[in-house]
Amino acid sequence: MDWNIDAFLECVYRKSHSEFSKRFYSFGVKAFKTFCEEQRSEVSQDNIYEIVDKFVENLDARHVKAKTISDYAAAIRKFLAFKRLKIDELVFKTKVSMPKVTKINDEPLALDTVRTLLTKGMPR
Repeated sequence: MDWNIDAFLECVYRKSHSEFSKRFYSFGVKAFKTFCEEQRSEVSQDNIYEIVDKFVENLDARHVKAKTISDYAAAIRKFLAFKRLKIDELVFKTKVSMPKVTKINDEPLALDTVRTLLTKGMPR
């Protein structure tokens, strides 16, 4: 597979006009590229799900956070689609075992906390 990601990153930038998005996608794709080179794996339509699952397993074994793994997987899916490899979302969810991302709900500030912040935070 051609690993030239510059055209892909320019496409990402054209859509979002965000350097952060370019950097975000480049981290995921470069990490996947490095993994494939270390494993000597050639990505093709036949083995996409198997290789991505091994990549996720490798990241999880290295104690990478679940949110980061999820973000990398999203970047990889978009990159592979850009390279014209078809990825079925249902098959991806079935064959690639992703760690669960836990969400922490924000709790509103209590009225007493707001009062304390306002009274003690005022310059004298």
